[in-house]
Amino acid sequence: TRFKCDWSSDVCSSDLKYIVRVKAKEAGWTALYYFSGMPIYPAHVFKTVNGAELIKNWNDKMLPGSGGYIVTTADIEKGKQIHIRRRKDYWAEKARRNIGSGNFDEIREIVVRDRNLEFEMLKRGDLDYFFVNRSQMWVEELNFDKIQNGLLQKRKVWNHSPNSIQGIAFNTRRPPYDDLRVRKALRLLFNRELMVEKLTFNEYQLMDSVYPGTIYENPQNEKIRYNPSAAVALLAEAGWKDHNASGQLVKAGKPLTLELMYYDKQSERFFTIYQEDLRKIGVNLNLRYVTPETGFKLLDEQQFDMFSVAYGGGGPFPLPEQFFHSKQADQKSSTNITGFKNARVDEIIALYDKEFDVKKRAALLMELDGIVASQHHYLLEWYGPFQRMVWANKFGQPKGVITRIGDYRDPVALWWIDPQLNAQYEQALRSGGKMPVGPSEDKYWLEFAKVEEQNNPGDVSKAP
Repeated sequence: TRFKCDWSSDVCSSDLKYIVRVKAKEAGWTALYYFSGMPIYPAHVFKTVNGAELIKNWNDKMLPGSGGYIVTTADIEKGKQIHIRRRKDYWAEKARRNIGSGNFDEIREIVVRDRNLEFEMLKRGDLDYFFVNRSQMWVEELNFDKIQNGLLQKRKVWNHSPNSIQGIAFNTRRPPYDDLRVRKALRLLFNRELMVEKLTFNEYQLMDSVYPGTIYENPQNEKIRYNPSAAVALLAEAGWKDHNASGQLVKAGKPLTLELMYYDKQSERFFTIYQEDLRKIGVNLNLRYVTPETGFKLLDEQQFDMFSVAYGGGGPFPLPEQFFHSKQADQKSSTNITGFKNARVDEIIALYDKEFDVKKRAALLMELDGIVASQHHYLLEWYGPFQRMVWANKFGQPKGVITRIGDYRDPVALWWIDPQLNAQYEQALRSGGKMPVGPSEDKYWLEFAKVEEQNNPGDVSKAP
């Protein structure tokens, strides 16, 4: 179907000049889904631009498009900050899809490379919004005066934002990670229960699926828990049963030595526990800290043993092809970073891409999840079905604070400056006064799901 629509007035007609038409070579819903997220750029700018030129000449420029905001060269202070300004001539400002969004005249994003410094800036009032990704900070450090006085709001927002893989990826193209028994043993030696309890204050839930907390999670997946005895037995079965004079596990005289690469310094407190538990059974683990730039380059080139990863959940419908299809396994710079190959998974992906029935797609991915989990290509860690945020108490917000499947980036698009709150906030800053302290948690979307289930019992298409 071809549509000719003037989105500024929500009127469709047959005489508009610009039409975008998409035609897929094969039937399937994923083609439309992929295209729905692709921006359209002007041909007079990019028609002759190749990939190398794009990276060289457009790395520090905003690609010209048709959105509601603009960033000029003068708005970019490289390595410091970016000013994002509202267009006064935005053609779709009154379109139905944009009502209630894009409410700020200017957004200033500041580059801060140190999370501790970022936290101090929040406390000083230099930042209006702060995303909290550390449980210790959430539990122990967010109780200072501006929080207690209501000038800063602290909120854990529960919703159904998709969660994806967080953990350690094994490069199965290399020994000993090409042995399933070794991979499972390494999972059994990672004491997630202790780490979640002691280091994350029981904020998180253990992950046993690549689609945790969704309708796609296979409930039959094995629940891997810390079990060094079972791990030692598996390693022995794989040939790692003898010890050398230094107490190291050896096979054909060669010690079992592993390397874990990571770029987040905060992860070291987890990895040093893992390192010690491995040492106790005679396995050496080298912890290798790299910059994000170096880490991603080595990841793209498949030059790693074990790599700490945390993928975003993506959109409401998973796209497993990029992570688990065999054709991606040996391609450099692909997101199938572990080298996963499985004929049945390839079949499932082909069926999934062509299946328009949401219930049938859920069943297909549940089967895929069971296969992927059983192959132990990832040491799965934990996840939180919420977003933790702190903000200056001057913003208006929709019900639920963010969207049902949104995340910490939603506020830029959905919030607005509330004149009354802003006046109270400014007055409280000047006088040292107080403002109402809101609830520490928002469960609007969880309650919404309960009502939805009551009205549509068993309808998997409406499940989070």
